[in-house]
Amino acid sequence: MNVDTAREVEAIVTNGGCVPATVAIMDGKIRVGLVDEELEKLGRLKGQVFKTSRRDLAVVLGQNLVGATTVSTTMIAAHLSGIKVFVTGGIGGVHRGAEKTWDVSADLEELGRTPVAVVCAGAKSILDIPKTLEYLETKGVPVVTFGETQDFPAFFSPKSGLKSPWHVNTPDSAANIIKTSLDLGMGNGIVFSVPIPDELAADANMIEIAIQKSVKEAVEKGISGKETTPFLLKRLVQMTAGASLESNIGLVKNNAVVGSKISFSLAALYKESRTHKKQRRFYSSNPKKMNQDPHCHRSSPLMVVGGCNMDIMSRIKNNSPSRKAMTASTSYPGEVTLSVGGVGHNIARTAHLLGAKTLFISAIGDDSNGKIIKDDLENAGIDTTYIQVSPNSRTAVYNAIHNSYGDLSLAVADMDIHDSICEKDVKVQLKESSPSIVAFDGNISARIMESLISGCKELGVPILFEPTSLPKSTKVLQAIKQRFRSVTTDSLDLLLDYTTPNALELEEMASYALKCGLANNHESMNSIYHYAALYPKLKKKDISNAFILSQIFSIVIVKLGKDGVMVLSSQESETKQHLLYYIEPLDVDQLTIINTNGAGDSLVGAILAGLNMLGPDTLSINKLVEVVSKAQYVAIASMQSSLSVSNLISPGFIKY
Repeated sequence: MNVDTAREVEAIVTNGGCVPATVAIMDGKIRVGLVDEELEKLGRLKGQVFKTSRRDLAVVLGQNLVGATTVSTTMIAAHLSGIKVFVTGGIGGVHRGAEKTWDVSADLEELGRTPVAVVCAGAKSILDIPKTLEYLETKGVPVVTFGETQDFPAFFSPKSGLKSPWHVNTPDSAANIIKTSLDLGMGNGIVFSVPIPDELAADANMIEIAIQKSVKEAVEKGISGKETTPFLLKRLVQMTAGASLESNIGLVKNNAVVGSKISFSLAALYKESRTHKKQRRFYSSNPKKMNQDPHCHRSSPLMVVGGCNMDIMSRIKNNSPSRKAMTASTSYPGEVTLSVGGVGHNIARTAHLLGAKTLFISAIGDDSNGKIIKDDLENAGIDTTYIQVSPNSRTAVYNAIHNSYGDLSLAVADMDIHDSICEKDVKVQLKESSPSIVAFDGNISARIMESLISGCKELGVPILFEPTSLPKSTKVLQAIKQRFRSVTTDSLDLLLDYTTPNALELEEMASYALKCGLANNHESMNSIYHYAALYPKLKKKDISNAFILSQIFSIVIVKLGKDGVMVLSSQESETKQHLLYYIEPLDVDQLTIINTNGAGDSLVGAILAGLNMLGPDTLSINKLVEVVSKAQYVAIASMQSSLSVSNLISPGFIKY
């Protein structure tokens, strides 16, 4: 497609009320949305532009090259950018003679694993269309004709002689299919095949004769792999005296018209869903029984109760003094960003973005910051029904200063409003929602913690406690001691299921548990020494503290920052055996880290999403360790974002 055509297509999208974002690789960077100069550069370079499929992506990026993205690579870029609808000419597929050559486009694999809707004129007619449709069926990809009939188009022709499994004839119907698929977390793409209008179609017989000749030439010349499609399309243009090119340009523009309408309808659907409670797509006459069925956890929500606030993030510029050289009573040049944050919010938002059905309970003030938070949550598709608005109260604010490396230097947290969360409302929501797991952070009051612990124990719902900060980390232990005054180390029966402290919070909690009699340190010394020898990167102090907390929590997940994650399980109640796992950190380029503020929360949110989807009460320790390991990718994404929770996180970002 030449530069003029690209501009015309972008104009069609703009006129349709949508934002065009042409995708390409420019000098080793994925560009989603090209400026005019970049479009012209693509047109000038021609032979220096590399066709880039999934296989080629890392190579082209790594060598700072310029690439034209195939359907598969464009889907990857769109998904990472949060784009749900992608318009192209036609998808790749199974090539003619594939039973001998095994030449199958990577587009089909991508459609089976990346949740982006592709609006196209079907599969390119140079392909084996029957085999292509069969392949898509195997991969679980819905193929939907957008038109009055179920005829599957043949790119240059409106009919291929085959039928699509489904068809729709309105943008609203197509948009509803897309949203439903995303809500279900299916993880696959959708093909919307748009027949080329009759007035733009090329003569079917002429095209087929030209295709057969071109395919024969390709075989004779030994052309294969990714060079096949460009060669065949070029020969078609030559053999049809330009008629195929004219049809190609026409169908791309027509697809842009249809794609814009679908995208516009999809945006309207999401806007509508923000003002209405999300419709349940799973039903049971006995919700409590459904929650106990390990196969039904995806229909049961997870519940997060905790802090929600405005984040004011300040970062000193790279050319400013390092943390050691910083002095008080002065100012430094830097960057300041304002965004919605809070530990509970970050956890809930991450789980929601990963596709877990999430209920979030918090409190905001009836002020401008509260309105910003509510609007932001609704824009993200998070239900705000359970966000309590407290009149005459200040919305919570977290003001943090980071050094030039992105590490936290100092922060001030104004979180008093979270004490106003209504205990009665929390109890009602706990019983009505029948959650698969409940998580709460250290921002809420000890009174609410006591109520949640009692309610969850009564309903048999697993509990996760996120300590939040050093001063707040022991609040849950105070709540346990207050609620269960007769508890001793002999009678304590692992009151909570999970906790996710960092190393400092772990030490503080272990020390408090010993002081108040909730735990002792007289056992497990042999195991502690065993694991210290087995994992030399772990500190014996951290292992010992984790063993102390394991007398209160079934599973202790310790966030060690750049040193990875430690998981200690005491679930083997029959043998009294503790199992400790050390998860190595992932490699991260330190220059890509923008801030670490929401990394730990994103990790916890990803763990919660995995527990919700897989079933927390039936999950093996080995599977949990796998979930925690994959959750590190989500934490890294947030570390590389200026936001507390990266907007690149979406269903399918990681596979549980």
